[in-house]
Amino acid sequence: MQNNQLLADILDSDRNSFNLVRLFASLSVLITPFTLGQHAVNAFFVLSGLMLSHSLARNPDLVHYAWSRFLRIVPGLFAFGLAFAFIAGPVLTSLRLIDYFSDAHTWMYPVAVLFEFARATSPHQIFPHGPYAEAANNPLWTIKYEIAAYIGLAVFFHFGLVRKSAAAIAALILTLLIFIFAPHSEQPDGSAWLYQLGRYGFCFLLGVLAGIGCHSRHVFLLYPSASLP
Repeated sequence: MQNNQLLADILDSDRNSFNLVRLFASLSVLITPFTLGQHAVNAFFVLSGLMLSHSLARNPDLVHYAWSRFLRIVPGLFAFGLAFAFIAGPVLTSLRLIDYFSDAHTWMYPVAVLFEFARATSPHQIFPHGPYAEAANNPLWTIKYEIAAYIGLAVFFHFGLVRKSAAAIAALILTLLIFIFAPHSEQPDGSAWLYQLGRYGFCFLLGVLAGIGCHSRHVFLLYPSASLP
């Protein structure tokens, strides 16, 4: 049985990795000109990699994993499409309601958004006079990278590469090199998809490596004060 720990118990420098966290934070300021919101998305991918690798370590059934990821994305995205098309849309459109609901695109939008994500065309005449009239779906633009991360992790587990630290570190270095050298853009227009893939892949793999460490007999490398069974 483990004793409950207080925050004060791990504040000694030899009982935590705060210096490593400070190093990453400092480097992120120097080499990554991200906004606070962009850093939040990066952190989301780190946490996603951590939690998913932990989940797969406990239950390596890839069918269950795939179904869980489907439920994570599809129902919520479809519900968003329905709400946007049939609740928000009638209020925000400049079309007459009879024209809005007789437009086939209004009815197809909840399905289109499942496959096209941010590129799905919004119901017609939404925010017609706004400065970003065509950008209603922009918050969905990272979903394709999230799905790519899910698939990549499943492939790693299927071939047993997750348990090989050299393979995981090599993948981390590869994504970092892609992130550094790929054409740079923060615009969600698909013009720099390789750069974004490297960026989010690197963040996701950082979380995966942390998750691997939690289940490794070499956990003391990450937490020097941990004792082996």
